[in-house]
Amino acid sequence: MPERFAGKTFYTREEAEALGMKVPRALTAEELAARRAKWAEWEATTPPPPEGTPDYRTSKNYRDDLVGTEFAGWTQDPATGEWRDKHGRPAYDATGQRIRYEYEEEESGDHGAQ
Repeated sequence: MPERFAGKTFYTREEAEALGMKVPRALTAEELAARRAKWAEWEATTPPPPEGTPDYRTSKNYRDDLVGTEFAGWTQDPATGEWRDKHGRPAYDATGQRIRYEYEEEESGDHGAQ
């Protein structure tokens, strides 16, 4: 069964082949080892990133990959690493499972008015 996550649909190799999608061939062990060696060489020769935190708001290369997905508006607390949804509610419970809230203000049209 395909899995939909962050606005994208993911298929297993078997599902994709059954749907007639063009699936790349699996790499051989030798090809995989060669690519890993090339990656290790690249990592060893690439200079480290500059010190400090980049200002993504002004960077021409910044893209927010969460925009347009069900995760739009989520924020992460830098001190605790805890994720919060667009309403500021915790997104994950203590076991790491995503919390799905039944009540969504935007869907119902009721914004807390009584």
